Amino acid sequence: MRRGLVVLLIVTLVTGNLRVGIFTALGVGTMLLGGLGFFAARRAGGSRSNAVRWSLVSASLGIVVILLKLVLH
Repeated sequence: MRRGLVVLLIVTLVTGNLRVGIFTALGVGTMLLGGLGFFAARRAGGSRSNAVRWSLVSASLGIVVILLKLVLH
C-alpha cells in the first residue's frame, strides 16, 4: 500500500496531474500483483508455466480494479 501511495505522490508532483498519478499507481500495483503471483507459484513448487498462469490471474485482478475505477468514476 505504501508503494502505491509513494508512486501516486511522486507522479502527481512531477506531472501536476492527479489522474495520471492514480492510473500510474494502479498500473504499478497491477504489476506487483502479477509478480507476486509468479513468485508465490514458484515458491509453492509450481512449474514456470503454472507460475506464468498465476501471474496472469493475479494481474487480472488489478485490471479489474482499474476497469471498475474507469466505470464508476
